[in-house]
Amino acid sequence: LRSPRNGQGVHAGRITLIVQDRGVHKGFGEYVAISPRRKLLKRNGLPLCGPKQDVHGCDFIQLRRRPHHAGEWTYTASYSFPGYWAVTPGKYYWQAEHVGATGSDVTSRVQSFRVTP
Repeated sequence: LRSPRNGQGVHAGRITLIVQDRGVHKGFGEYVAISPRRKLLKRNGLPLCGPKQDVHGCDFIQLRRRPHHAGEWTYTASYSFPGYWAVTPGKYYWQAEHVGATGSDVTSRVQSFRVTP
């Protein structure tokens, strides 16, 4: 996870996430899970969003290749509704993952960042 760095504060609004992962095979994508809680699932992943998990302020997004940066993936948050992680101050945990060549998930370490007003 390149940006934001572990524990770094970022201003609310248009937040750009950058992941460096050269292990993504052609035809597959890079994903990021974001959650206000660090509670890990058995497979060491962040909880996914949905009514069964009852995690508010979380998100699971697909990144796109970052132009002119080999092996880097990016996502820029552009939503502005209340409660959305990119505009709501607080501490958030994030983790990147992709499906490996064997069909299993390959995940990064969990890191955190702070959204400040």
